[in-house]
Amino acid sequence: KGFGFDFGLNYLTPIKGLSVSSVVKNLGSMNELQNEETKLPTEFRLGPAYQFEIESTEIDFIAVAEFLKYLETDDIHFNLGGDITYNKLISLRVGYQTGFESRGLTAGLGIMWGNLKFDYAYLPFSLGLGNANLFSIQFKF
Repeated sequence: KGFGFDFGLNYLTPIKGLSVSSVVKNLGSMNELQNEETKLPTEFRLGPAYQFEIESTEIDFIAVAEFLKYLETDDIHFNLGGDITYNKLISLRVGYQTGFESRGLTAGLGIMWGNLKFDYAYLPFSLGLGNANLFSIQFKF
């Protein structure tokens, strides 16, 4: 048993297309898990995003950078990513995570259709851990 929540802020700067976001994740507590007390890995993230609108095309590009700090350890990571979207219909994504021995390059795909959004992400892991395939479906109403 336990509870947790995330708290985030997004600031739209006066510079067109530029935003800065921060989030604290995994605030809360957790009781014993398999007879051992388990602490949620609280983390802090901060980073800018810039949305490029390519004139006279139906293409949008977003570039992001992120600083990630796990509060209980000395671990610090930097993440980079990009998202290119055509006609507000399909998105291709790529990212890179630094400081992780078993992770690095990631990729993804998003399909938007009316109020429905489908996302897929591929996260390859080294060290014999296998790969992760993440799927999500979002409906706006």
